[in-house]
Amino acid sequence: MSIVELVVVEILLRAVGAPAPLRYAILIVDAYGVLIALAVIAATVTRPHVIGPDEVRVRSAAFLDVRVPRRLVTGVRMVRNYNEQGTIRVDGDVLIVSAIAQTNLVVELAEPLRVVRPLGRLAHVRTIRFFADDPVAALSAWSTRCGTTCGPHWRRAELRRDQQKALIPDPVWPGLRAPVSGFGGDVEEGLAGWGKDV
Repeated sequence: MSIVELVVVEILLRAVGAPAPLRYAILIVDAYGVLIALAVIAATVTRPHVIGPDEVRVRSAAFLDVRVPRRLVTGVRMVRNYNEQGTIRVDGDVLIVSAIAQTNLVVELAEPLRVVRPLGRLAHVRTIRFFADDPVAALSAWSTRCGTTCGPHWRRAELRRDQQKALIPDPVWPGLRAPVSGFGGDVEEGLAGWGKDV
């Protein structure tokens, strides 16, 4: 969209006879905006959420990287929410990391986790809601990596996932895959699993 804006503004400025120095200054500002947008997209693609053997990492581009030790996780479930406000925010003791105003996974913690928010503010959270491209694959990766160490909490989350899968229809655009938040297989594989089933 920024590229279209850049071209349209240039055409309009030429049509009204704007002086060349003004056109060049606006062109530079618009080009810088396009560069920033591309950098954020690249940071999002290269820093997906990751389920590892010892931790779950919830990330949002270069702005947020929360490491959640498995020992703190008491439950993981799929809950679709289509009306989140803001990309990264803390609401009470809930960290919300959304993509296109959506979250679809909830991680519940046994004790508060210290989170460094963008611009350095600290928060303590007990629940994390975030968006994954394929939440069913993420839950599957969680159960595969969980083994016998997760106890009854995982079985409860698995039951909830099955119940919700039956109750909640797929998104309106089932083929849409937001470029924000794929799940890699583990910490070492990070990028390898982005946008793919795990």
